[in-house]
Amino acid sequence: MQKILFCLAFLGLFIGCSSPIKKADKLMESGQFQEAVSLLERASTEKPNDLDIVAKLNEAKTKFVERKFIEVRLTRIAGNQEGALDLLSAALEQREKWRSSLRHHSSGVQVTIEEESSFARPSLRRRLDSLNESGLPWTTLSERKRHRILYSELPSEWRKRTELKEKNHAVSQCKQLGYSCSVDHKTRWKRMHTPRPALRRCRYLLESRAC
Repeated sequence: MQKILFCLAFLGLFIGCSSPIKKADKLMESGQFQEAVSLLERASTEKPNDLDIVAKLNEAKTKFVERKFIEVRLTRIAGNQEGALDLLSAALEQREKWRSSLRHHSSGVQVTIEEESSFARPSLRRRLDSLNESGLPWTTLSERKRHRILYSELPSEWRKRTELKEKNHAVSQCKQLGYSCSVDHKTRWKRMHTPRPALRRCRYLLESRAC
């Protein structure tokens, strides 16, 4: 009887270890990479020293990111350039976050990333130019942060001009709203008489050192 209980316990332990991997394989076979990642992250938290789970998690993360880049291409081909830009930046951010865990991309996926980035950079440039021309510095700043990886790949001189326009709009509009820039070395905003929404906007702009 004791032998039977021992065998059942051992079998349960074996199944418990292998089950997340088998479930993850089934999820990935059906294209559910995000669900596979979530499943394996939970399993990895419970068993951080299980190298098989860690390896399968890295595989799932790699496939998840690669699928995102394919979605970028399909979105652009469908004629949604703006949507492709947003998807690409999100995929690049995810790849950056998981960089230490990802396997090497295949040559085909790498080509896709490079080609889609070449399409997205001009689109991002047009978007930021349009926002700056419309005098929306906080929106321009938000977009620069959201697309920071692609933005860093744009020409440096153009980026300097863009940030200067953003700064000028910010200072002008915040002064109109009741803010002024102090002249001390810490470059802080001096509050005067500004409604709360404007206060949030100008504080947000202060994070970019707009003064």
